[in-house]
Amino acid sequence: MSLSRAEQTVHDYIARHPDEHRHWQEKVTRLAAQAADDHAAADAVAAELTAYCRERAGVATEFRGFTGPAAPNRLLLRHLAELMLRQWGTPRPKHRPPADAGQNIGREQEPPT
Repeated sequence: MSLSRAEQTVHDYIARHPDEHRHWQEKVTRLAAQAADDHAAADAVAAELTAYCRERAGVATEFRGFTGPAAPNRLLLRHLAELMLRQWGTPRPKHRPPADAGQNIGREQEPPT
């Protein structure tokens, strides 16, 4: 998965700071458990990451380019959120079709007798 420059900056910052890493691992796990599905979980994590970047911009120099007049209007961190969910989220069971669902594909069905 490729990350944007902003996403890579956030990822590297979190990886370098053990307290931040632990905080985000717990937060991602909690948000994934609360979400209805993987898409909702990714949206929730991305929203939290965006708020985190805006908050950290006043403290950490790495984040200063994410706010202010020269910053992009939208900070998109969806790919980073999906990566974190893959790393730390609990996998959800896949919905499988019934075993006989694909047996009649391409065959004419006989009328019941």
